[in-house]
Amino acid sequence: MPLVITPRGGKTSNLKLPTSKPHLLRIFVFMNPASIPPSTSVASQLIAIGSCTASRLCIIFLILFLSIRVKAQDTTRQPVNLSIDQPLTKLSDHQIKTRTRIITATNIVGYSAAMVGLYSAWYKNYPQTHMHSFNDIGEWKQIDKIGHAYSAYAESKASMELWRWTGIDRKKRIWIGGMSGAFYQTVIEVLDGFSAEWGWSWGDFGANFLGSGFLVAQELAWDEQRIQFKYSFHRKSYGDPELNKQSNKIFGASTAERFLKRL
Repeated sequence: MPLVITPRGGKTSNLKLPTSKPHLLRIFVFMNPASIPPSTSVASQLIAIGSCTASRLCIIFLILFLSIRVKAQDTTRQPVNLSIDQPLTKLSDHQIKTRTRIITATNIVGYSAAMVGLYSAWYKNYPQTHMHSFNDIGEWKQIDKIGHAYSAYAESKASMELWRWTGIDRKKRIWIGGMSGAFYQTVIEVLDGFSAEWGWSWGDFGANFLGSGFLVAQELAWDEQRIQFKYSFHRKSYGDPELNKQSNKIFGASTAERFLKRL
């Protein structure tokens, strides 16, 4: 296909160059074609044209960049506040109160339903006793403590985002939503305390507050979560049927049960 060169103020000339793709390349040259000697080869002409064009484009971009920088330093304009806690449309007091009631009711109803489901699926199948504690610091190689911290962190993060939607004050949103996870997990710890198979664990209790505190501290310091937990698990099948039976007893037989136990 021909290469069409259109110099400013000059005539269009067609150069026959080999190409494997059926497309037409048009180059706009910002230079005087007379400045290139006629005896120069086609390749040299293209190199000279490209060099001149690149130089002129660099100058144009530099001028544009400097003009943008000058405008950006205009001190007569008021700065724009782009805080993530400032909605594009400011909520009225009535809207804030309405949304606060909605989120409060959602937390109460949702968490109550979750606890009823958890008790029915788990705790009612085991014998109950009086409130007691159990020291499990030396067990499970502290993996269960990581699970408690992660659960409290994840629940706190979800709750905090719900409270963000209400439009309440930033620190209120962080503290109310951020500490929700620790409260939710503490209720589960109370259920453990009344179960004969387990018991209240001060180590678990501390891990719950550690997870929620991890979220609150980052929000207060940075307004974002720069360090986050990552969660995953997979099933493993052993060659020994007895090991598979023991694994199902410890970690759970179904995927839902295994997921629940890792929380």
